[in-house]
Amino acid sequence: KEIFPFIFWTVAIVLATMGAWNIVTREEVIVDENGNGVNPTIDKIPPAVADQPLFEEVSADGTVRWTLYLDRVIREEGSSMELSQPRALYRLESGEILEVEGDRGTYDEETGVLNLEGNVMGKARESDLSFKVNSMTWDGNTGMLVATGGVQVSREGVSFTGSELHFK
Repeated sequence: KEIFPFIFWTVAIVLATMGAWNIVTREEVIVDENGNGVNPTIDKIPPAVADQPLFEEVSADGTVRWTLYLDRVIREEGSSMELSQPRALYRLESGEILEVEGDRGTYDEETGVLNLEGNVMGKARESDLSFKVNSMTWDGNTGMLVATGGVQVSREGVSFTGSELHFK
C-alpha cells in the first residue's frame, strides 16, 4: 500500500519532465504543400511576414525602408555576414513594396550594403511586376536597389531583358 503513491508520483514526474523537455527542444518547421520542411518562397510570403526580421531599417518619419529575413547567418566576420536564403522587402520612394529572394547573400552592417546572389527573383506587391536577375545590391546610404546580370523583367504581360535594372 505504501509503495503505490511512490510509484504513482515517480511516473507522474517522469512524464511531466519528458513533456517539458519535448516542448523546450522542438523546432518549428514551415511545411509546404508536399510535406517538405522549407521556408516559403516569395509567392507565399503574406503581407505580414511570419518570420522574425533579422534586420530592419526605419527612416526618420517612421517608415520601414527595408526588412531582411533569412534562414541563417553562415559566417560573420566583423560587420560583414554571409547569409543563407535571404528574403527582403524593400519600400521604394513610390511606396511600392518589392519582395526579393536569393540563394545566398552578404550584408555589411557598417556600410549598409546588402547583396543577393543565386536565383534572385523579385516581385512588386501592388503591381504586375516581376523580375529575375543574377545579383542584386541594396545600398542603404543612397536608397538605390541595383539588379545586374541576365535581367528579365515582366510587367503586364510584356517581357524585357537587359543587363541592369535600377529601383529607388
